[in-house]
Amino acid sequence: MKLSVIIVNYNVKHFLEQALFAAQKACVNLHAEVFVVDNVSSDGSVEMLKQPQFNWVKTIFNTENLGFSRANNQAMRLAQGEFILLLNPDTLVAEDSFEQIIGFMEQQPACGGLGVYMIDGKGSFLPESKRGLPTPNVAFYKIFGLSKFFPRSKKFGKYHLSYLNKTEIHEIQVLSGAFMLMRKSVLDQIGLLDEKYFMYGEDIDLSYRISLAGYKNYYYPHTQIIHYKGESTKKDTLKYIITFYKAMVIFAKQYFTKSNAAIFGYLIHFAVIVRAAIALLSNWLKLIFSPLFDAILIYGGMLALTHFWQQNIKNTVYPAFFIQIILPFYIVLWLVSVYFSGGYDKPFTTQKMVRGILVGTVFIAALYGFLPENLRFSRGLILAGAALATALMLGIRLVLHLLQVGDSSISTPTQKTMIAVANTQELAKLMELLPQTQTNPVFLGFVSHEATDAQNPLYLGNDLEQAIAIFKPKEIVFCGGAVSNKTIVELMMALKNKNLSLKIMPERSQFVIGSHSVDAASDLYTPDFNLRLSQPSAMRNKRVVDLGLAFLLIVSYPFWGFNQKKTSLSALFQVVLAQKTMVGYAHLPDGAANTLPVLKPSIFSCFSLPQNAKKVSIYRANLLYAKYYSALSDVKTVCKAILSRPK
Repeated sequence: MKLSVIIVNYNVKHFLEQALFAAQKACVNLHAEVFVVDNVSSDGSVEMLKQPQFNWVKTIFNTENLGFSRANNQAMRLAQGEFILLLNPDTLVAEDSFEQIIGFMEQQPACGGLGVYMIDGKGSFLPESKRGLPTPNVAFYKIFGLSKFFPRSKKFGKYHLSYLNKTEIHEIQVLSGAFMLMRKSVLDQIGLLDEKYFMYGEDIDLSYRISLAGYKNYYYPHTQIIHYKGESTKKDTLKYIITFYKAMVIFAKQYFTKSNAAIFGYLIHFAVIVRAAIALLSNWLKLIFSPLFDAILIYGGMLALTHFWQQNIKNTVYPAFFIQIILPFYIVLWLVSVYFSGGYDKPFTTQKMVRGILVGTVFIAALYGFLPENLRFSRGLILAGAALATALMLGIRLVLHLLQVGDSSISTPTQKTMIAVANTQELAKLMELLPQTQTNPVFLGFVSHEATDAQNPLYLGNDLEQAIAIFKPKEIVFCGGAVSNKTIVELMMALKNKNLSLKIMPERSQFVIGSHSVDAASDLYTPDFNLRLSQPSAMRNKRVVDLGLAFLLIVSYPFWGFNQKKTSLSALFQVVLAQKTMVGYAHLPDGAANTLPVLKPSIFSCFSLPQNAKKVSIYRANLLYAKYYSALSDVKTVCKAILSRPK
């Protein structure tokens, strides 16, 4: 047997299905076998793999999440191929990829391992396609950003070998575990993946052992694959930072001298602290920058308006208390209202911002009526201030929009406009799918090279770039049944700088995969996925409901709280501190699927399910909760749980 392809899956059903169809095409001219090792997925992956259309796949269903190394080793021990390929499920390979890489390996007997040119779902090159060994110096340059600032330097750019031409074949030190081709004879000699690594680092370790055995690792750019990437690659999160650098410490202890390993360990711990602090500070600044800038802008405007008002309208002098306390209070209420109205969501919309100012003004006017006479300064000033705040916030966004700074816009967002690369048959399937996903784009037409499609009224010609230039769509959908995977990859690379959302509808599938990542559920078009809970406004509403319910239950706790272990005061205070949420997903034995919006641990479950419920049923219940979420549903769940407590 020539090739064994091994895919380890965990809760990425739709990406796995696409990867398998692509791999099947690439295996047509090869005597190959394909393994899928499932690490106890709960999203329906197991049921999908048991369908007749996948009876050509050799499956291993684990009863616990064994991690990347152990799961791959399970299949590698059974593999019969002369070459073994470790392939991520969130990938798409071209039809000739496998033939090309095996052909290269056969011409290079000293080649023990090989990686390829990888792009993300937007068509951009992924630097991890070629890497160097993370020695202490190399790791230092990577950790502290020198490799990013000096990518062409042979000294500072060694981590991603960024000084090497990405379009040429190179000997490299480290392969990527997302696509890692190896000779079975070499693995028989050096051993399989080191199971000390649960995630990250195992590809570095195995690549290094290939080199130590006298073989070479190569970067081969003449075939390209898409690697969507997912939760495991969110590099700004504290979880990633800690997990990745722990793997680096394991590697250092095994292969570096004792003194170098100790130095490396100290460096890693320091790096975790620095990177975590930077990530937290960066996220905090992104969160407060726009509201803080608006507050300063509006306060300056209100000072000028107040001066004009007292000189020309009211003929009075407002006290310092009004300037120092009341005006900031008004501004805070306006901006909080804008925030909860979605005025700070991206992309910015005029409607949400104006709605927030109006709601805040109504709230201020309502409070005004309850204030003592000496604190009622001027209703007219409140209304004029609301108009001024609106004008200033719109004005600054107009300026930013005209200067093309950021993604500010003063217009209400239009519907998504879409062009498909398809044929008449695939177009019909796409048009049938989109309404089921509650996605309602303005469909502009389709591009096709098939002469018979020219009679279709939606036909836009056979030149995609020309169609984009004329119709200016926001999204491009490549239909796998009409165009080859190789062509899709090439077109995505050509369109990478066009500011387009690039999507794929795989052949024989009922979904469209978006251009961001495995975790971008809002960018996955399927009848199952249009999750209301993935919207920022829904998450904000959920937080408001959490706080309101928590405060009410804390105040009323003496009347209902006894004999309620689950709803202890401690748990309620954790909700106030944002460590828990009142209502969350039904319990999954092995954790919630990463295809759902992330929620904090919950006090109450969204559904009451029997203890022996199947994982698939539990996942489906959670999916329905995320898809149809409403604040009222959380209130009803909590009230029902409290009222049905044991007497």
